[in-house]
Amino acid sequence: MRTHTKRRLLAAACLVAGIVICAAILAWHEWSLARALASHDLHGARAALRATEAQFAREITQRGETIARNQAVTGYIGQALDNTLPGIEPDYTSVVDLLEERRTQMGLAMVAMLDGEGRVLATTDRLSGVREYSGMPAFRAAKRGQTPETGLLVDGDRATRVVVMPLASYGFSDVFLMLGEALTPTFTQTVIETSGSATRLDVLLLASDAAGTRALVSSLPAPANGNLVAHWSTLRGSGADGKAIELASGERRLATSLSMLGSTQVYAVLLVPAGGDAQVRDAARWPLLTGALLAILALALVIWWVMRRIFVPLDDVLRVAEYAADTGDLHLRMQDIGIPQMKRLSAAFNRICARASITARD
Repeated sequence: MRTHTKRRLLAAACLVAGIVICAAILAWHEWSLARALASHDLHGARAALRATEAQFAREITQRGETIARNQAVTGYIGQALDNTLPGIEPDYTSVVDLLEERRTQMGLAMVAMLDGEGRVLATTDRLSGVREYSGMPAFRAAKRGQTPETGLLVDGDRATRVVVMPLASYGFSDVFLMLGEALTPTFTQTVIETSGSATRLDVLLLASDAAGTRALVSSLPAPANGNLVAHWSTLRGSGADGKAIELASGERRLATSLSMLGSTQVYAVLLVPAGGDAQVRDAARWPLLTGALLAILALALVIWWVMRRIFVPLDDVLRVAEYAADTGDLHLRMQDIGIPQMKRLSAAFNRICARASITARD
């Protein structure tokens, strides 16, 4: 293979290598940017969930205080407790009727009155026949700190957000008021709206207990819920940065899970597009593509310049030198072409030939 053909192949290989490197950098940047955008969206979704929980805690606590401050409620509670004879169960019928009235007015799922041991004294709704809540973390915290505490109760496929309020400041040292609000799609929609993300956020609330893992409330279609429940063991340890999963529809999402209101039974699964905001990626892609094209063009120009200013003059020098060596013709002279180093080489060759010619004549 001729020398100039080899050089052309080498130049083409350098150009191809440059294109491959630029393509690899673009692909890496696209992947890392998509991951960073999705992770940013996921962190925003986690913050939105916590903000929604805090908003719920404030609102339901305010409603609890409204009920507790009502003189009719405290009057009926006091009457039921004061009129109780030894060995006779108190009659909380009037209290239940009044609590039911307040429950309906405030759109709550349930209102209950508990004693100091977490036993139900009066309630508008017994969750699966539960008669005491002494083991509920919210009740224990409220009793210990004498402050309102929020938590979650799970009853089959129903989850209820609750607040437990001590009534000590209202004159009942061993009585607690418990208000409950059902988890509905409205909650997931509130989380989505609070996040304010430009990308699509989906929220799935599921329960994981001795009865198994099941979806409670979701902004996703039913097949996707089943898919996420099946991946629950993986999602449970996904961490704040999330884990990429594929839904039943084939769509790839970045998902993370975190407990709801400190519950060990109810978790929220947050899902964002695995690629992040497409508009941001597009905006970042065009400058990179332009830069890559300019880099490839610059590489092509460098290769052309090297071929033109170094290898072509070098071929001329080699050809003249070989001819002089083969024929003994010392009258040959080279032109000053190429880069300065090539010009110095040509001048040095011309001086050698001139001196050799003088020596030959002498």
